[in-house]
Amino acid sequence: MHLFRFKEFSIRNEAAPMKINTDSVLLGVCCSIFPEDRTILDIGTGTGAVALIAAQRLNKAQGGRPGRNGLLPGTGITGIDIDNAAAQEASYNFGLSPWAANMTAVHTSLADFQSGNPQVRQPENAAGGPYDLIVSNPPYYDNLIKSHDERKRYARHTDRLSYRDILEYACANLSEKGRVTMILPAADKIAVLAEGSDKGLYLNRITYIHPTEDRPESRIITEFSRKRRPLESERLTVYRDGKYSIEYIKKTSELYCKF
Repeated sequence: MHLFRFKEFSIRNEAAPMKINTDSVLLGVCCSIFPEDRTILDIGTGTGAVALIAAQRLNKAQGGRPGRNGLLPGTGITGIDIDNAAAQEASYNFGLSPWAANMTAVHTSLADFQSGNPQVRQPENAAGGPYDLIVSNPPYYDNLIKSHDERKRYARHTDRLSYRDILEYACANLSEKGRVTMILPAADKIAVLAEGSDKGLYLNRITYIHPTEDRPESRIITEFSRKRRPLESERLTVYRDGKYSIEYIKKTSELYCKF
């Protein structure tokens, strides 16, 4: 069994159709985390990487020691995934972590999770809404040729989950001060901003991700909430001169063992 090791937790990266990748890490380190956060939902959790990064950061924000569970009472982090193998792998990875008592994975589609389908088995420690933070690295392929592998198709294409679905869910299930944060292709910027506005949500933060300093942004990380706030904008370049950039290392230094 291969484990992908971070400084405070490890991830089995075998069964989920979408493996841990740079997008997941960037979403985990760039989403806003506040000490008062108590309920977090990761939609399309895959291996559980984003939820685990959020748990590590929230543990620190709430005064916990590295590698120890210092999450405050009432704190719950739930990851959901339509793929059963992914949900099982996320559950396994949550169980390996210091924050296992506060984390749970549920095998369900977002639609069934929202409707409260009685066939969806939710552990007792599943974090119920409203949510202080909703995060997602959703599928984003729309019109490209689709894989014959159903599991990969659902993980990569918008057949069963899109940013529109996530914003609609967030509109109904965010707490008063809650945020919904997604990583998306930069080409979707205009459409996702319009969709958020239509849902009555305000863009509070946007991070432009550049693969290298001489290339345009390839991804955006958007944060919406119910409250209008001054817009924060940031640019993050992953590689400079063939090496990880200083800003990327700074963002991920508490995660990667190599930094």
